[in-house]
Amino acid sequence: MALVIKKNANFKWDVTYKLPVDNEHIEETFRATFKRKKHSWVLQQQKIANTNDGIEDGGVAIAMEVLVGWEGINITDENGKKEPLKYSEENKKLLLELPLISVAIVAAFYEGITGTKTKNSLEL
Repeated sequence: MALVIKKNANFKWDVTYKLPVDNEHIEETFRATFKRKKHSWVLQQQKIANTNDGIEDGGVAIAMEVLVGWEGINITDENGKKEPLKYSEENKKLLLELPLISVAIVAAFYEGITGTKTKNSLEL
């Protein structure tokens, strides 16, 4: 099969997050849609991370840049009813307020583009 290069291509990858609930962690998974970034952008992000001895904002800026959609995220209303959380910029900001979920999103993005788990990511 031939390599096909698509401009502005996205890819989907599972994100696993350990959600703290009542003195334990519940592992949750959702499918993220990521914007495929140029090699030069990836190298720049690595350079910034290495220069700053890590990513200062916990990866929020990278997650904001690369996360362009999702499946499998629900929100609970005041009556306890679950419904799918539709992707929007506002809902992305809401999602990224969960403690350290940006680390899980960035780790999944890098796993997707490299095919390997990141070595120095936080254990989630």
